[in-house]
Amino acid sequence: MSKRNLADLVAIAEKGGGFDLSASDYAATELVTVADSLCSGATLRIRDADALSTAELGSIAQHGPPGAVQFAF
Repeated sequence: MSKRNLADLVAIAEKGGGFDLSASDYAATELVTVADSLCSGATLRIRDADALSTAELGSIAQHGPPGAVQFAF
């Protein structure tokens, strides 16, 4: 199965959708963009978070609504 492109994810997030994505499939900058697009109440869960640095994880979390970004290591 192929991954969704960034434009698709942003469009879905702007409509209130949430996601369970792998950090292995997306760059940290792409995940920041998705987090920025989340509506209140939506969740972004990032699996394989060990693939990202602590600074990258913090940046992604900071760009989403409070409590909306979750990480699975």
